[in-house]
Formats: sequence, structure tokens, C-alpha cells
Amino acid sequence: VAEYVVQCLVDCGVTHVFGGHGGAVVPIIDAICAHPKIEWVLMRNELNASLTAAAYAKMRGLDGLSCCVGTSGPGASHLTTGIIEAVQDRLPMLCITGLKKAASLGYSDFQDINQAEIFKAAGCAMSNSVAHVDQMMPLMRDSVATALTHSTAVHLAIPVDIQQAHIRAPKRALCSSAAGQRVHNHLPCDDELNELAAAFSARLLDPSHEFLVAVGRRGLSAAGEILSLARLLRAPIVTTLDAKGAVPETDPLCAGCAGVFGNPGLELPAALIERAATVVSFGVDNHATLLVGTDGLQLRQHIEFDVDSSLIETRFQALHTCVGPIQQTAARIV
Repeated sequence: VAEYVVQCLVDCGVTHVFGGHGGAVVPIIDAICAHPKIEWVLMRNELNASLTAAAYAKMRGLDGLSCCVGTSGPGASHLTTGIIEAVQDRLPMLCITGLKKAASLGYSDFQDINQAEIFKAAGCAMSNSVAHVDQMMPLMRDSVATALTHSTAVHLAIPVDIQQAHIRAPKRALCSSAAGQRVHNHLPCDDELNELAAAFSARLLDPSHEFLVAVGRRGLSAAGEILSLARLLRAPIVTTLDAKGAVPETDPLCAGCAGVFGNPGLELPAALIERAATVVSFGVDNHATLLVGTDGLQLRQHIEFDVDSSLIETRFQALHTCVGPIQQTAARIV
């Protein structure tokens, strides 16, 4: 089982696994260390492991999964801070934890906690404990698929004796990663882009209509194209905190970060948001700061670009929603 789990991680493009040692995860860690295509990164504690895995996912973008590992008891519970980070920032992350032997779960006291419930409370879209070796392949498949499809954190707890067991069914490779690449590489059709360009043109004819461009983490790779579009729209640019630096802050159009982490003492981002008639966002997770008034209701028109339909924020109405690789899409509009 341990070797199968590690091979699944490799198949999904994972190159580093972050975690802490412990008796309940020895087989998993041994399998990681034995595999030539993946590296075990021992952290000072599991909290650091989960936060580093979240950062690893941010660095990789949509290229695949990140993974952290912790032993039973406090090793598992310390991972939850990074799990919350992954859920909040929409990062595909798999958290693997160890359990005592399956037959002793639920009544023996040493580091025996209900991990599945704890990780569900932390926000995991899927959190399961493997009770039998025959569950291993379908649960691993579903965990990875959920993480990649919904860009979120998932959790799988595996008893130490099941980690050492032999899978009886023929082993099958995961299809989730390849399927995800087909979805993420979809480009909008010409009709959709022409309609979007017409919407921009119509609003540009009104000299009183003010645009605001907002850049989130998933728009980082398209900074040049976004800046070119902002110049065409004569629109200032604000970024979220995790996209800070996407546009050179010396550029006249750059107004800094939106929200409570904006430039200390400066009211420029807030004033620009207040004046904007249409907000054009690229890979932004939370649009509340950009779109709503003090009553929490939407005030501004919205044109949204993002890489995946599962990331679209449906609580706000958008004039246009464009799903596809942001860099290529923005370049075609410009």
C-alpha cells in the first residue's frame, strides 16, 4: 500500500513531500525515501510541513498536487493550520496521516483521535480513514480527484498495518492529473472573446465609465498581458495580497493591494474601488472587497477571468465570465 500511495503521488507530479516522522507513518516515509522521483523533506514540526506544502502548491500553480504527511495524534492535528490555508487559497493538497493498527482504533488511548472529523472541521472537502486494504485504491483515486478538480485540501488517514499490507486487486494508475490538464488548457472560443472585446469597447465610449483591474494569485503568470489590457482600458490596477508584485509598483497604473493589507496609511486603493463602475478581475479568490458596498450587496459591474470553472465565485453577478488560461486569453483580447 505504501509503495502504491507514493507512486500515485509521483504520477500526479509531486516531487517533494513535507512532513514529520512518527511510528504510524514509517512505511509511507520509507516508500518515499526509496522512490527515485520524489523527495522526503523532514520539517521541524507538522505545522511547518502543512504550511510549506501549501506554499509549494502556490508555486506550482495548476501543475499538480502538493502533499504533507503527519503521524497519529498531535502529528495529525498540527497539520490543520496548513490545511485551512490550502482551503482558503484554493490549493490542491493531499494530507496523509498515519493511524494505529486498524483493529485497535477507537478504544486504545495512545494518540487515538478521530482524525476524519478533525480534518472535516478544518474544511477538507474530503476526509476519510481507510478501514480495509481494499478501500485503498478507490479512496486514493477519489481523494486526488477531489483535490485537483476543486482546487482544495483533502485528507486520508491510513492505519500503519494497512500501509504495510499488499493490495490484492490489480494496481491502476490515476487518471485525475491528466484529466485536469485537459480541462485547464481549454481556451475560450473566438465568439466568446469577440463578445468580451465588444463589451470593453462599448464601455470605453463612455468617458465617465471607470474600469478597475484586479489581479489575484492565479493571474501572476499573465502580468504583462494584464498590464497591456489595463493601459488600453485606462484602468488602475490593484492586487490581492498573494499577488503583490505582479505588476511593478513603480508603474503609474499600479495602486497597490486591496483590502486590509493594502498600503498602510494610503486610501488610494479603496478610493479607486469606490469610483469604479466595472471591475475586471484575473484569478481573484474573493471579490467582496472589490464589488460590494457597506451593506454587503454588489454595487459594481464585474468581468471575470479565471483558469477553472470550479473557481468562479457565483455569489456575485458577472457581465462576462471567461474561463481558460489567463495569459493566453488576455493576450488574445489585447
